[in-house]
Amino acid sequence: MARFRLERDASLEAEREKDIAFKAGFTELFAELKGKALKCALVTSSALPQVQNHFADTDYLSQFDSVNTVEKVKNGKPAPDCYRMASEQIEIAPAECLVLEDSKNGMRAGLGTDCHAVMIPDLLGPDSDVVERATAVVGSLVEIKRFL
Repeated sequence: MARFRLERDASLEAEREKDIAFKAGFTELFAELKGKALKCALVTSSALPQVQNHFADTDYLSQFDSVNTVEKVKNGKPAPDCYRMASEQIEIAPAECLVLEDSKNGMRAGLGTDCHAVMIPDLLGPDSDVVERATAVVGSLVEIKRFL
């Protein structure tokens, strides 16, 4: 376990030093969501320091109505705990929420909460169980406007 933590911490530190770009369409989509006064929750399997690093030099993080990182949930994705918690925090029923996910386990978590879930695959595409239950699978965040 100690070796794992050392390797994980080294990997996270190396990632923090990278300049990580937002996904294509993020800026426009976020502006539209905020312009429509829609509540937005950030639900991630990343740790808070990593999230803060990703959003450093922007004001995006402070604009989320709820931020749930790995430290806040007992059972991580694919368990639905993280999305259930976010739904409660923003006071919107899961059936009225739209989850945007880039991972299979994230999709399973959102679908397990009975949210509408759209996958924007990152490294790996969805498994058949995710495709069958997903609201949609799209190529980029640019395609999300039609679901708002």
